[in-house]
Amino acid sequence: MDHIASVVGSVAPYVVVPIVRQFKYLFLLNDNVKAIVNAMDELKAKRESIERDIQNAEREGKDCSPEVALWLQKVEAIEREVLAIKQAYDQRKKCIGITSLNVVSNYKIGRQAFKKIEEVKHLLNKDFKFEDVAKKLPPGHGSELPTPSTVFSVVSMLEVICLYLKENMAGIIGIWGMGGVGKTTLLRSINNELVHNKDDMFDHVIWVVVSRNNAEKIRSDLA
Repeated sequence: MDHIASVVGSVAPYVVVPIVRQFKYLFLLNDNVKAIVNAMDELKAKRESIERDIQNAEREGKDCSPEVALWLQKVEAIEREVLAIKQAYDQRKKCIGITSLNVVSNYKIGRQAFKKIEEVKHLLNKDFKFEDVAKKLPPGHGSELPTPSTVFSVVSMLEVICLYLKENMAGIIGIWGMGGVGKTTLLRSINNELVHNKDDMFDHVIWVVVSRNNAEKIRSDLA
């Protein structure tokens, strides 16, 4: 008998604990639903804070990091699931205001709420620093600029200048002439030619308008 009692005593915790947990789903239904709703409210508040950080970062030319984007997707998904649990819980009351005594339905709602609490807390405990929220966008190769119909003289000069650039025959190329002869059109055409160049002569093509000798402004525009 002592051996039997010992075996029963060893097995009992593994049997009793799961049973108690199942009863908690049912009898702590109200507490579980309240807990999941409160946790979800905290999670939504955290999401709003992170979204504001993202907006601020975007003003600095940054983009939402993949890690944060995935976190936001998970928050959106679990928000829908928690809403469904809350709606099912609220619908337990019939039109006459009497709470449903459907044990199976109550158990199911309580179990879903209890399980989701851990998922919400996991997302809530995810800590993001501001520098993790958004990453600086890699600079683009360049942007095409609008140009009028290109005349023959511009095309011929464009070919000459592109040859100089391709063969690395000059570090600086100056273009000058009277107003209205097509200097700006030629420069824009050079920009577009380099942007669409299949040989990738340059990693980046930057267009900066310099109206006066202001080195600091030029550096700022290039950055």
